[in-house]
Amino acid sequence: MKAKLILIVVLVLCVAATPLAAQSQGEQRNFVSVSSSAKVKAKPDICVAVLEVRSSAPLAADALQQNDKRVAEVTAKLKELGVKDPDIHWAGNQFTPSGGGRIYMPAGQRPTGFEVYNIVEIRMRNPDFSNLDALNKKIASVLDELGKLGAGIASPDVLRTSLGGSSAVLFAVEKPEAYEKQAYELAIEKARPLAEHIAQKMGVKITGIHSVSSSMAAQMRMPGGYEFEFAYFASSPEDLGIRATVMVNFAYK
Repeated sequence: MKAKLILIVVLVLCVAATPLAAQSQGEQRNFVSVSSSAKVKAKPDICVAVLEVRSSAPLAADALQQNDKRVAEVTAKLKELGVKDPDIHWAGNQFTPSGGGRIYMPAGQRPTGFEVYNIVEIRMRNPDFSNLDALNKKIASVLDELGKLGAGIASPDVLRTSLGGSSAVLFAVEKPEAYEKQAYELAIEKARPLAEHIAQKMGVKITGIHSVSSSMAAQMRMPGGYEFEFAYFASSPEDLGIRATVMVNFAYK
């Protein structure tokens, strides 16, 4: 008897759910979906120099010792130049084979030792773009002083993969929320005229926005676990832009 009652309840639930599913499918057919994108120009609020300190030796322990010494010297010089601790970001030691073995090739040269390298971000906040000559001279001075201690541009294979080039200096937006909102709203505005044009061809009228899905720029990562914190950056302050792509579902009747 209990088994029969359970069966009846299940059947009732299935019948009750069917109209809801049909109604949901009907609602989905009453949409005009339009994809749109918009880009807004952003003003960088931070300048970041990305450098590396690299040492090599037959033994990994010796390469590490040499590199630790260089890291300490570079850190001391940065403080001497007025860069504060929160704006000096070391990525941590990376170990790779040296002597042609960094990329494995069965017939290639065998490794002859080890390289230890460490990537550093040097952050200069609120750069003065009203005087680009002075800003460029300041950046050049920092790069030259650190170059004397063995800090150079990060290896091309690292930068090409993650940052789009071999520039040692990047201009970024630390707090992009206002620009993201502006790009998002502009993309939605651009979608509406096209939706209304499509609706006119269909002989219907747009009644409003039902839903919106969007995507923004993804955070970039470097090989070896290194992560660049800022999602929006460029090698020139004039080229920094933030783009939003949206899919807008417009309801119609």
